[in-house]
Amino acid sequence: MKISKFFVFFFFITINAYAAQLNLYVDKNVVSEEETVALTVEYDGSSKEKPDFSILQKDFRIVSNSSSQQFSYINGNLSQTKKWTLGLVPKRKGKISIPPLQLDGLISNSADIEVKELTNVAYIPDSRHNTNAPTFSIEQSYEPKTPYVQQQLLLLVNVYDSIGLQDGQISVSEEDKKEWQILSLLSNPIVRQETINNKRTNVETYAFALFPQKSGNLTLPQFTFDSYYTKNSSFGFPRISDDFMVFGMNFNNVFGEQVPVKMKTKQESVSVLPIPSSFNEKNWLPLSDLEISATWSVNKGFMVGEAVSRTIHLKAKGITKSMFPSVIFSDADGFKQYPENPTLSEEVNQGQLITSAEINNVYIPTKSGELTVPEIKIPWFNVNTSSVEYATIPAETILVLPNPLLEDKPKETFSDVVQTEKKPQPEKEKTSASEITNAKETFPAIKHTVLFAVALFFILLSLVYLFQRCKKRYKFRNAVIRSIKKHDYTATKNALILWANAKFYPSNVNNFRDISLLVNNKEFAEQLSLLNKLLYAQDADYFDIPKFIEILKKVDKIKVISKKNSDILPNLYD
Repeated sequence: MKISKFFVFFFFITINAYAAQLNLYVDKNVVSEEETVALTVEYDGSSKEKPDFSILQKDFRIVSNSSSQQFSYINGNLSQTKKWTLGLVPKRKGKISIPPLQLDGLISNSADIEVKELTNVAYIPDSRHNTNAPTFSIEQSYEPKTPYVQQQLLLLVNVYDSIGLQDGQISVSEEDKKEWQILSLLSNPIVRQETINNKRTNVETYAFALFPQKSGNLTLPQFTFDSYYTKNSSFGFPRISDDFMVFGMNFNNVFGEQVPVKMKTKQESVSVLPIPSSFNEKNWLPLSDLEISATWSVNKGFMVGEAVSRTIHLKAKGITKSMFPSVIFSDADGFKQYPENPTLSEEVNQGQLITSAEINNVYIPTKSGELTVPEIKIPWFNVNTSSVEYATIPAETILVLPNPLLEDKPKETFSDVVQTEKKPQPEKEKTSASEITNAKETFPAIKHTVLFAVALFFILLSLVYLFQRCKKRYKFRNAVIRSIKKHDYTATKNALILWANAKFYPSNVNNFRDISLLVNNKEFAEQLSLLNKLLYAQDADYFDIPKFIEILKKVDKIKVISKKNSDILPNLYD
C-alpha cells in the first residue's frame, strides 16, 4: 500500500514538474480554394477539456475532427500528450490567419495560410528551390465554336504532368450542369507522352459530349481535376537514382508523403444558336447524320391473319438516348399494327456520339389484295449544311394472299349440285315408254350417290379445317410457351395476342383485356394481370412460369364462349 501511494505521488509530481504547453501547426501554408488544410493542436497538460474550435468557423468549414492521447516516460519523467486533428476548408481566398486557441489558461501560437484561386495551373510551394514554378496544368478545347441549341459539342480536357500524378479524378459541379447535358465519352483517359519545353511530360486526355440546353451566351462547364504526387521522405537515406525500380515501384516513393494537386479548367463562354426559323417541324433534331432502313421478317408469302414483323433501324450521329425521336406509325388500311418499344444503344466513333435504335412493329393483314404500308418520314436538321433534311422509308405495296383457313366460303346446296350434274339433253322428237321407265328407275340411285358424295366432301373439308385451325392455334400456343421460358415477356405478349386471334377468330384481339373477356376464366385472367405488371416492373420474383404454362394449356383445351365481364381483369392498362 505504501508503494502504491508513493507511485501516485511520484506520478503527479513528474507530470507537474514541467510547464504545460499548447501548440498548433498546419500541414501546408499555401493551398488552393476548396483544398483541405490539416490543423493539428497538441496539449501536454492534465486538463480533460478541449479547446474551443468554434472560433475557426468564421473563415473555415470544419469537415473532420479527431483526437488521440499518448503517455511517455523519458529519463524519469512521465508525460502525456493530447492531440486534436481538424480538416479545414477555407471559405475565401487570400491570406487567412488561424487565431491562437486557449485551454487551461494556456494560449497557443497562431498560423497563417495563403489561399490561392483554383486555376488551370498547380504550383508546388514546397519545391526544392521554392520557385513556385508551375509543374501541372489543365487545358480544354471544344468543337464547334458556335453550336446550335442541343447540338453535340466535343470537349477535350488535357492534363499535363511532368512528375507523375496518381489516382487522378475529374469532375464537374452540379451548378455547372444546370444549362448542359454532359456525357463522358471515355471509360478511361487516353495517356501519352510529349516533350514540352525540353521536358518529358505525361498528357492525360478526357473526352466529353456536351449538349447546351438553351440558346444564348452560355458559360462552359469548368472541370476540376484532383490528384496527388508523392514527395520523397527526408529520413536520411542515401540518394538513389530516379530510374531505380524495385518490383515496378520507384524506391524513392516508398516512404514518401502524398501531396495533393487540384486544378480547374479556365472559365470560357460559348455562343449557342437558337432553332432556325426555317425549321417548322415538331421535333428539333440537330444532327450530323441520320440513317433509316427497314427489314421484314419474311420476303414473301404475306397472308391474311398471319403476323409479320417489320423492324425499323435508325442511326443518329450527335444525340443521346434521352433525346432520341419517337417514330409514328400511320394507320395502314388492311392491317392491324402492334409497335413495340425501341431498343436503344450508344457508341462513340471518332469523338461522335452515335445512338442506334431498333423498333419492331407487328403487322397482321385483315384482308387480301395489294395493300400499302405508309411511308415513315423523320425530319432533322443537318448541322453541317444548316439545312432541313428527311430520313424516309418510302411507302411499300405488298401482295397479301387470302387465307383459306380464315375466309368463309359459300356452301353449295343439293339442288345446286343436281343442277350442275344434269346436262341439257338434245330434244328428241319422240320418247318411248321404256326410256321413261328407265329414267324413273335410275334417278333415285343417282340422287342418293350424289347426296352421299356431297356429305362426305363437307365432312372431310370440316375435318381438314378443324385440324389446320388447331394446328395453327397450337403453333401460337407453343410460341407463347417458348417466349415465357426465355423470360422474353414482350414476345410472350405478342404471341398471346396471335394465339387469341387464332382461337377466337374473327374476334379483334388487341391486348390482355380483350383476351381475358373472351376466355372468361378468372384464374387465367389473374395470370395475365401478373404478366402485364411484369412487362413494366421487370421483377419476375412473383411470377410462377410453370403455373402460367399449366393454366394456358388448360384454357387452350376447352371450348370457351365469349362473355363480356369487366370484373374479370380490373388491373390491366393496355
